[in-house]
Amino acid sequence: ECRGLAGDLKPLSGLKQLTILSLNGSKNWTGNLKPISGLSELAELNLEYCTGLTGDLEPLEDLTQLTALNLESCRHLTGNLWPLMRLERLVKANLENCTGLIGDLNPLHDLRSITVLDLSGLLNMKLTGDLWPLSGLLQLAELNLAWCDKLSGNLEPLRRLNQLTNLNLSLCNGLTGNLKPLIGLTRLSKLILTRCSRLKGDLKPLGELHQLTNLALCNGLAGA
Repeated sequence: ECRGLAGDLKPLSGLKQLTILSLNGSKNWTGNLKPISGLSELAELNLEYCTGLTGDLEPLEDLTQLTALNLESCRHLTGNLWPLMRLERLVKANLENCTGLIGDLNPLHDLRSITVLDLSGLLNMKLTGDLWPLSGLLQLAELNLAWCDKLSGNLEPLRRLNQLTNLNLSLCNGLTGNLKPLIGLTRLSKLILTRCSRLKGDLKPLGELHQLTNLALCNGLAGA
């Protein structure tokens, strides 16, 4: 966290052999992501809390070697998630509090290697649609959609995600239905469903989740 450094990313555009780039923690980086669009060897990119960066995610679409992407709290990045569609090697993606991003989850449906996905904080109509694009991400171990309050549909798309250990849907109050799709997620150790006000039904589907150590539920569930 070299917070005294400032400027745009243009001086990095010629560093074609870079595999790891971490600029996290500085609000002084400005401009858009275009200067790093040609760094095709990048495997890890960390721009966490680089709140001065602007523009959309399109410069990332050719960084097909990326396995780890952290844009947490890059609040002035805009546009949708479609530029991530080609990043099929991604294992970890953190877009928490990227409140300028919009759209649905469809661009993520082919990210079959991903194990950690954090889209929490994309609230107030920023992230829309249902959970079906996630249904084939069978390697997912951690999924955080907290505060994604305009997501809709039921939990059925999660039924096959049996590698999940951590699931946070707190304040996803557009999600509906019951907990039956969670019945086979026996690796879960953390399940957060607080303020999911439209989820209904009883707690029976949780009875076989013997690995749970952290459970927080919403009031609409019978027995919660």
